[in-house]
Amino acid sequence: MNDATLFDISTQSVEETTVIHLKNAAGELMFADAERQLPCQIELYGPGSTPFGVNEARQNARQTKRFNDNEMKLTSQDHEEQVRETAEDLASVTKRFINFGYAPAAGAQGHDLFRAVYADTKLGFIVKQVQKTLRDWSAFRKGSETS
Repeated sequence: MNDATLFDISTQSVEETTVIHLKNAAGELMFADAERQLPCQIELYGPGSTPFGVNEARQNARQTKRFNDNEMKLTSQDHEEQVRETAEDLASVTKRFINFGYAPAAGAQGHDLFRAVYADTKLGFIVKQVQKTLRDWSAFRKGSETS
């Protein structure tokens, strides 16, 4: 078999980012306007990207430190710590918010804005959508649309 007859596996590579169309807590797609022309979306860095890899490495280091600090015993986090770490992790793999803001974080932009939204437990349905997308490699395949 020569190289010309081999399948080019690079044709299966994924995109660096994907855009998800957010749903509200009732599972309905969210729009920024009454005409439903401006979808509320989040662009995320995926598992094939550097920001995602850096985030995974940071999570692993954090777990190892916690394990070592607790005499090699598994320990659980308290709620506040878990919310804070989740918000930080998701903010680090978020590229941008599209067509929505967050009034409680007035003036915040970029990472600080993302972290504030993800830390708001009353918006936990957004966190769950983002986490689900980040676990799904197919959401980042070329030409995919996530909603």
